[in-house]
Amino acid sequence: MKRPRVTTHDVATSSSRVGGVETSTRDAAVRELLAWDIGHGLDEVEEVVSAEFGSAQKYVESWIGAWLCETRASTVAELERGGAAIEKVELSVVASGDPKGAFARVACAGGLRNATESDLVELKKGSTWKALGLVVQPARRDPTTTLLVAKARVSEMFAGGACEATARVVTSLTPALRELEAVANFGKLPEAIRVALLEDKKEIGGGGDNTRTRRPRRLVSSPEVETAASAREGEAALSAAQHARLSDRCGPGLAARIFAASNRSQVAAIAASAAPFCSSNDEEPAFTLIKGPPGTGKTATTAKVLNAIHVRQFQEYYGAVRRAAEAGEVSSSGGAVARLLETTASDPETWLARLREARPRILVCAPSNVAVDNVVERLVRDDAFVGGNGKPYSPDVARVGKKSCAGSVASLDARVEEVLSKTKDWLEEHVALTEKEAFRASRDAEKMRRRLRLFAFEAPVFLPARWEARVQPARPVPGARDAPYLYYVDHRHKITKREPPRFLNGAAMVPLESCSPEVDLVVSDLHAHLETWTRATARLAAYKCALARYRPDARTGGVASNETVRRALAAKLLDDAEIVCATLHGAGHSSVGDSRRFKAIVVDEAANALETATLVALANAETTERSPKVVLVGDPNQLAATRFARRNPWAAASLFERLEAGGAAPCVLLDTQYRMHPVISRFASQTFYDARLLDGSAALGRATAPEYAWRRKDGALGPLVFLDLKTSVEDAAGTSRANRAEARLAARVHAAFLGAFRDANPETVDLPDVALVTFYREQLKELEKAVTSDHPRPEINTVDAYQGREKDVVILSCVRANADGVGFLRDARRLNVALTRAKYACIVIGRRATLETDARWRSLLDYATANSALFEVPDADADLRALRPVASSKPSRRRNRNGNGNGNGNGGGIPPSSGFSSSSSYDAPPAAAAAAAQQTSSSSSGFSAPAPAPRRDLPKRKRPPHPKRRRPRGPESKEEEDGESSSMGDAEDSSILERGEASGDGSSPGSSPTSPSAPASAFVRRDMRVSNGSGSVRSDSKRVVRGGSPVTPTKGAISPGRSKNEPLCLQWPSREEYSCCGLVRVRRVGMLYVVSEWTRSDGRKARLYLGPYWHFLLMTLALLTCIASFVYGRVVPDDWTVVRVVGLTLTVLSFVSLACTSLSDPGIFPRYFKRLEANWTYSEYAHSFRPPGTIFCQECQVLIEEYNHFCPWSGTAIGKGNEVRRFSISTHPLRLY
Repeated sequence: MKRPRVTTHDVATSSSRVGGVETSTRDAAVRELLAWDIGHGLDEVEEVVSAEFGSAQKYVESWIGAWLCETRASTVAELERGGAAIEKVELSVVASGDPKGAFARVACAGGLRNATESDLVELKKGSTWKALGLVVQPARRDPTTTLLVAKARVSEMFAGGACEATARVVTSLTPALRELEAVANFGKLPEAIRVALLEDKKEIGGGGDNTRTRRPRRLVSSPEVETAASAREGEAALSAAQHARLSDRCGPGLAARIFAASNRSQVAAIAASAAPFCSSNDEEPAFTLIKGPPGTGKTATTAKVLNAIHVRQFQEYYGAVRRAAEAGEVSSSGGAVARLLETTASDPETWLARLREARPRILVCAPSNVAVDNVVERLVRDDAFVGGNGKPYSPDVARVGKKSCAGSVASLDARVEEVLSKTKDWLEEHVALTEKEAFRASRDAEKMRRRLRLFAFEAPVFLPARWEARVQPARPVPGARDAPYLYYVDHRHKITKREPPRFLNGAAMVPLESCSPEVDLVVSDLHAHLETWTRATARLAAYKCALARYRPDARTGGVASNETVRRALAAKLLDDAEIVCATLHGAGHSSVGDSRRFKAIVVDEAANALETATLVALANAETTERSPKVVLVGDPNQLAATRFARRNPWAAASLFERLEAGGAAPCVLLDTQYRMHPVISRFASQTFYDARLLDGSAALGRATAPEYAWRRKDGALGPLVFLDLKTSVEDAAGTSRANRAEARLAARVHAAFLGAFRDANPETVDLPDVALVTFYREQLKELEKAVTSDHPRPEINTVDAYQGREKDVVILSCVRANADGVGFLRDARRLNVALTRAKYACIVIGRRATLETDARWRSLLDYATANSALFEVPDADADLRALRPVASSKPSRRRNRNGNGNGNGNGGGIPPSSGFSSSSSYDAPPAAAAAAAQQTSSSSSGFSAPAPAPRRDLPKRKRPPHPKRRRPRGPESKEEEDGESSSMGDAEDSSILERGEASGDGSSPGSSPTSPSAPASAFVRRDMRVSNGSGSVRSDSKRVVRGGSPVTPTKGAISPGRSKNEPLCLQWPSREEYSCCGLVRVRRVGMLYVVSEWTRSDGRKARLYLGPYWHFLLMTLALLTCIASFVYGRVVPDDWTVVRVVGLTLTVLSFVSLACTSLSDPGIFPRYFKRLEANWTYSEYAHSFRPPGTIFCQECQVLIEEYNHFCPWSGTAIGKGNEVRRFSISTHPLRLY
């Protein structure tokens, strides 16, 4: 007979009260989990739990039911994954685990020595019996036995003794139990937080019966701010009001810094977070939501929020005594501080400890260690915090949990280890010194307290104008106490009195604090002594905890264990920290719970955490009259927390998402992004953020970055590109998937991008940071195998692991290529994260036919098509420069200056049905980009810019044929002229025309000087002419497209406006995989040449380098001879004949190898060059001028003759003439030498 299962209602209502210690609720949930028969799977036990948040009891019921379902689902997932190794153990019953006998304590001997407390263990005997156990006492306390708690019927298998079974650790329940503890103790939360959490829930993700919805509250200014802003009808008034509001809360110095380094939305978020800490009756809510899309500076804003909150708390702390001296609170019958000083006059340490409770205390949490470390890295900087006066300071920051480089300075574990590393003698010595320091600080603070008591209880509340109250400390008499006294100064008559001045009718009276600056000095000195006493007592407590290891315990007769000492020491150190950083589950650690509570809680990446995990952090809130401030920072449009349960979708929503949807808290949107190229951000803004995302100055600068100007010619490497790989094949590998073709193409794109960047920026040392990102973990292995180039290795990871990070270039592999759909790629939040990690370029590789089955992926494909950024790739080895953008199938309107087809001046030609209202050109020239930026800023501020003048449409050009790989018949072999077309296609035509590449007389580049009327918009097909060695001249025709009709210019001209003797130069835009770019063998000359090219105002030129330069050969020979003679004559002994012979041989072979490789290597020796007379033609495929008798090799991306090409750097050869043997023989002696 099956054991009757405890229902969710029974589990949740088993506690006696909601506001008390919820041990019965927690234990009931754990019993329900352990009583679950895992052999029946998940379908029979996963229940549908309704979300009812009307009362505290219903809230606890709902979340404990959801907790049970999620914990069971995660357990099943871990069991299917395999978990830890299976071990053989001996089980025996120790005692009953509860009064009812439903559970028992089981001793597990002979195994599970690596298990830790709260681990969930699977016990199994044969194939018929399974059970779950919870580790309550690990084996480290008893090296032979691990103590578990399991359901009592396992004792039936023991038959009164021990039995053999198998056991394995399934998972750790520590995070889940901390969530359960937080839910069970919901009634202990501050009232304001409970009220906000019990707001009626709006439906999120389906499920639930409550249909009441509320519009999210928008963050607005105070009524006077709104009135001022409405009266002036301008943003200047609102900005001034925000500045005044922030200055009042945080001080003018910090407000000035925040306004100088933040945009308007960030200032609004900081001002809302620094609002006065609320109580349940205040108008200010307990929660503030900051919604930060990608690149909007969430982490930087979080650091500024923490600075503002800390300054606000410190002002509260510093003014705790000062406010008692205000009007009406300084008399003996009123004032909190006055009452404190009056009731604790005989015990200085008591009132010092009470004042210490008012010190700043902030808890910073995030779901992951990476997110926490990102915040800690900013907090530990020297200029991270600025006070209200504008001066920098450094608060005490402690990092709980995992050690990392970012948090090493603030690591709590490092502090604990530092104290525990001290010897007993050192600790005892410093305990004595610290006790003296604390005593002196308390004595000095007591003196300041007495002087403050004189102002609080003896001085009048008001004084006449120009009177001042002062305290004169009496000279200490031996054996007597210091007895200060109060006197009054009349600045008008220059006299002093011991008695207070009389109150005269009609005389101007001012408050005591205003006319007595000594009150501020006394309060300042009191706080200085309080800080010294606080830090001294914290160190003293830490030293005494460390000494507990050496002192015997009076009760047990032994010493405290290291684990106990560590926990106590960590709690003492955290007690003194002002800002504590931990993960959400780390906030449930005992060291955090045993320390002081927190006045403010800030949760970063809050939208990526379940509500139960956020409750773990909220459980550390201070429960006083004034509720703490809670700030949640996140983005619901990015990845959510991982969840295993299939049912109860309402439980998958984060607390951030629920509060935003229900309108229980104001939400501030950070609307300016600084990360992504405008083309990337525009798609993200239109698709995920309702077109509310603006581009900051840094983002707009990415469109005009000079180091990426080469992308105007390479559309396949643009800012947002989709490569449709036709040969993409998806392979299923268990639950994951892989795609080898996409991995190979991703590796080639990576090499091509870095190669093009390096060629365009030869003087730049730092290359772009590139990341290869994919949705599937199995694809990571294929990417690792495919990336084998000589370029810096990119970082390879999954999309989920890249949330919160950024790279210069992101290459995304979609993997999916089937007829079944896109699977979990349909998640819009995952797509948002994948596309918004890149700064300059995001290149997406996938199968169009598969991805367009999803609506959002189809919108991305439409966006890429409209911007001429969708390219069909026939196979993974295709030439990327020969790709053509796929033309949009939708009819386009007349093009304007920026090149879109919809007439809105934003570029891109977005189809009307694609859902996008604007787009911009990829990497426009500075002038065009500036115009686009001006138009963007104008449209965002409500003003419309005049539409640019439309340009003339360009004629369509034929797709070039694939280059034939054949042996040329001689130097007079036919060259490709009219059949060649630029790999840039229409996109390059547009960029050339927009750049205005025309000569001074307005003619096109390459047009005939006899045709001065050629318009600037004419596209030129240029073939270069250079005379050959025999002096003969061959003139190749040039094709000039002018209004669609070809024109043949006059023969004999090299280029307009350039003489024959002028040096030839042209940009070298090739992106070879090897460093042998431009090496060709010309039959007519019989010598290897290097062709270097770059761009000049009068067109594309070429220069031929011969070599090596014979002067340098002689200099190198002389240098080697001198050095060898010195070494052999002075260093090597005379009897070392063999060494001399070998060294001389190596020297000769090394010089011979240098001479041999210098014929083909452009970098070993300087080159001799002169203008040769030969016929050269510009090749659109090779992006260079092609000498006669050569063709372009697509495998090696170089110009070769007869496939007799040799690469000196890689040591490989292709074609018929394999020269690896000669190269190896000539270079091995050089390596030995």
